[in-house]
Amino acid sequence: MFEWMAKGFGISQYGYRNFFARAGKSILRKAGIDFQKHVILKRTLDKKLIPVKPKIEINVRKLNLQDLETASHFNFPKDKLDIFKKRLDDSSYVGLGAFTEGKLTYLCWLSLEIFESSVDLGGRISLDSDEGLLLDAVAHPDYKGLGIHSYMNAVRLNRLIDLGRKRAIVMVMFENTPAMKSQAKAGFRPECLIYYRKIFRKVSIRWKYLNS
Repeated sequence: MFEWMAKGFGISQYGYRNFFARAGKSILRKAGIDFQKHVILKRTLDKKLIPVKPKIEINVRKLNLQDLETASHFNFPKDKLDIFKKRLDDSSYVGLGAFTEGKLTYLCWLSLEIFESSVDLGGRISLDSDEGLLLDAVAHPDYKGLGIHSYMNAVRLNRLIDLGRKRAIVMVMFENTPAMKSQAKAGFRPECLIYYRKIFRKVSIRWKYLNS
């Protein structure tokens, strides 16, 4: 009965409690009030991982423009799609896609120079030359829960090793429990919490370091 809600609105990803919390925040955001909590996680890249094959057959390769232009089944907002397309022309980004029977089912990115985040952190975090950022991992709702994310996570970490990086970083929303568990399994450990608050034009950011 509620399957369409679970897939379309993130109940299966966040759980009912966090889903309704996110829905409430979304309403407040439209009114100019925004509260967010994020976790910065890091892991050392000392040896390659052996990716566990997902439950379905996939083919992994670098993304190209045609892949994005034919990804209407993801329903990406135009501004997000434009960001993805712009990255294709920037060598400091690596875009990877998982394909099933020629159909894009999952895409993800690596940033090698810029620390991107969904909120403006005032440039407080930057990437060192031996670090890489995992960002914008998106699975089509019909292909979630099949182990593709865990597999692609390992693929991205191995790609960073191939590029000579020594550490990987990822930023996750605190209430995204599946992503937190997935990154923990991949060897990531939380380094700090970020509390972001915006009330109309006034923005405040509070940091809590966990290992200091």
